[in-house]
Amino acid sequence: MQKAAHDGVGRTTASYSTDGGGDTAWSDAFTVTGDTVLSQVEMTYDASGLALLTTNRQRFHDETGTGALGTPTTGVKARVSYAANYYDAGDRPLHGVFVGTNGGSAYTRPGSVPSRSDTVLVNSTEYDSAGRAYKSIDPKGLENRTYFDALGRTLKTIVNYVDGTVSDTDDKTNEYAFGPARMISLTAKLTGGGGQTTEWVYGGKYRKQFGLERHRRQDEVARCEYRNQQHERTRDCHRQCARPNADFARSQWQRPYHRV
Repeated sequence: MQKAAHDGVGRTTASYSTDGGGDTAWSDAFTVTGDTVLSQVEMTYDASGLALLTTNRQRFHDETGTGALGTPTTGVKARVSYAANYYDAGDRPLHGVFVGTNGGSAYTRPGSVPSRSDTVLVNSTEYDSAGRAYKSIDPKGLENRTYFDALGRTLKTIVNYVDGTVSDTDDKTNEYAFGPARMISLTAKLTGGGGQTTEWVYGGKYRKQFGLERHRRQDEVARCEYRNQQHERTRDCHRQCARPNADFARSQWQRPYHRV
């Protein structure tokens, strides 16, 4: 059973997963008195309604008490973990901080973002001039970047960004190209220069995807016909669709779409 508590403006301040064991009347829906609470999540907000701190409590397996969960040492004993959030002036999330159980001690959210460490895990996000999240930094300090065009489409992604130069250990880069309506190619950049490209060719009701070598089938038995809204496949078509020739293992064929 799920129960929740709210503040005066309707924000959820606590949510509970319980057995409802203490419920005997409708009014008991607003309290966990007498309930065996399995988990409990508490939220703390700022004046604008942004969640600043989330406290998560998980009941100890051997706990016998009822009611709201407490700490590892007091009340209805539970494992307690903490996560804090930080925002910019536009209310966009900038940093997420996870401290786990904080060594078994109660945690107070600092006024500024703490430094990354083995016990303080910080995820960060930065935005470009158009307001798009283009940079993310994980708790280890590894940076990923995404670049966009004027339409907001992804043009390039870089995993473990260091200096933008592809190597065997960092700056793993993919580049994307678009036609008038959709993506037409993806290029995985290689160490030392060059790249491996996959291109998409679209046409009519049949859509085919080709790899770098652009292998094509020499026959048409892979074509499946639609008649009277039912898919009728010939014996050859079934064999080719179910078991693609090894010569064309790099090619990915998709069944045609119904005409609307």
